[in-house]
Amino acid sequence: MDHHGSVRRLWTIFSYSQRPEGVSNNVIFAFALVGAVSGIASAYILPWFPNVCREQGLSRWQTGLIFAALDGTLLVCRLPLLKVCKRVGHRRFFFFGFGLQAAACFALGWSWVISEAGFFTACLVLRAIQGFGAAMVSVASLQVMNTLIYLNVGSVSTCMEACVGLSRVFGAPFGAVVFHSFGGGPLALKMAFWFLSAMFVGAGIVASGTIQLPCEPPILRERDPGQPTAWAEMFGHRSIAASLLAIFLVDFITASLEPTLSIHLFEFYEMGIWDRGIIFLEIGMFGLLAAPAASLLGEYTSRKLVMVFGFTVTAMAIVGLGTGSDSSVASGFAIMLGMSLSCVATPAVPALLWDVPTDSHLTDGEVARVTNALGALAAVTGAIYGSGLATAIAFHGMTLVTAGVISLFVAILLVSYAVHCLPWRNAVADESGAEPDPLESLFDPAGAPLLKKETDMQGGLNDKVTTRHAGTLETKEEESFLPSFGQKAPQKEGVM
Repeated sequence: MDHHGSVRRLWTIFSYSQRPEGVSNNVIFAFALVGAVSGIASAYILPWFPNVCREQGLSRWQTGLIFAALDGTLLVCRLPLLKVCKRVGHRRFFFFGFGLQAAACFALGWSWVISEAGFFTACLVLRAIQGFGAAMVSVASLQVMNTLIYLNVGSVSTCMEACVGLSRVFGAPFGAVVFHSFGGGPLALKMAFWFLSAMFVGAGIVASGTIQLPCEPPILRERDPGQPTAWAEMFGHRSIAASLLAIFLVDFITASLEPTLSIHLFEFYEMGIWDRGIIFLEIGMFGLLAAPAASLLGEYTSRKLVMVFGFTVTAMAIVGLGTGSDSSVASGFAIMLGMSLSCVATPAVPALLWDVPTDSHLTDGEVARVTNALGALAAVTGAIYGSGLATAIAFHGMTLVTAGVISLFVAILLVSYAVHCLPWRNAVADESGAEPDPLESLFDPAGAPLLKKETDMQGGLNDKVTTRHAGTLETKEEESFLPSFGQKAPQKEGVM
């Protein structure tokens, strides 16, 4: 639910006929393909693989561990692999990262007939291998994005957000169609995983062969000795910490439903695989449609009150999914859940950026890395939490507990706003107390949140440039490609 890219900007970036020297449109298209394949893969198995696990005798708890294996491996390996990628190069990482994912998915196609090692152990190991490959693709994409932004391809982050978000929305019904087309059973499992494996192979060949960049990626700025870490600085401000917790809960709720919702829809409503895919489509699609409205409401009223409203509706939607009486009711609550999560996720990061103090040492890259890591942590803990509670007290019990946790968080926020422990208004642009015009703040540097940009380049000196910008960052459900922004390269005359 953390993908809210702009469709208009998705096509805008492809409309330019000229690029900085050495960067062609083929590179942009190939990079967009990487995002599209990653987004599809993150939702492709949701309507059918949890049900296959149940048919093989696994509990919901074991199914949740299989889902958490990928995200856990990605979380642990991403930072170490980032350093290796700088030495080895992004093209090799794309090739071997997609290759590992393809090999893991090809082997998962045989998981139905695996008997010696056991279905659970085999799936756990193979998903961990897939997660290692996903981590390689993630860090390679980060290197490419940083370099493209340095080369003044300014809309690349929006393009990637749009590709990942849109492909994730349609990934679940697409996977349901492929699995359903082969009638279910061992053959459908093989063909569904092998189809995904073929997508990884194709993406690996295209990315490694096409994404050639004219310079090395930027070096991430290191903090000076004695400075607090980015985590400590962000969580040291109550307002920023509240927004971070809201972002965490969005990914946590989504991850808790991934290994459990499809099983519940089949066992309680007797939904077929296509209908289950439609439920996941509704959650993603209506979340995407609600994002512009949530953004406008947050700008013209209060972002934090819109987040409170979103959490309140989310609690009701989750209870409805767990206790609804028929499939049409479940569909309505799925739509409600997608829209309500969007009302939290869309204004959360702008609210976070507005609360950054003007004397902060935070850079936009550090904010991105903290929110990315927080989202990955939520994906791991959410899958384990949701599947564990669903095993212990059934799915409807898990939804009631989750709704209770959300309601408690909402109550704490409302009390904090009431006693002025946390500010509930949008940040002001000056000392007069007047709130800035939301449209003017997009263009007027005086009304934008203050962050430092990371500008360290290989072979260069550390250089901190203080700039004001009004851009928003997106957090990643299963894989995020948020950049550490680098300094733009000087443009040559006659080159866009």
